[in-house]
Amino acid sequence: MRERVERFAADRGIVDYAGLEEFGAGSPTKPQKDQIQKDLDRQVPFAKAWSRKFTSDKFGMATTHWSKLQDRVDRGVGNPCPLILIGLPPSIIDMSA
Repeated sequence: MRERVERFAADRGIVDYAGLEEFGAGSPTKPQKDQIQKDLDRQVPFAKAWSRKFTSDKFGMATTHWSKLQDRVDRGVGNPCPLILIGLPPSIIDMSA
């Protein structure tokens, strides 16, 4: 996901927070900006620095991440509640919008 978010920002020429706001993504919080700034200070391009923070906050390893979810299901967490598990492969993401 990280590579796709980075490519999305780079393809649209998003190089700063104003570019995010123009696109409608809003502005990161101060702690998020602080982390992004650490990458920028190391000469990491804005699209890469922002995508790292964005994806780690939104799509980091949590119980909603497929491998973590599968571990919980295998251990029987949630039993006896019925579960519907849906995984979306990267191939279905449309980057044209």
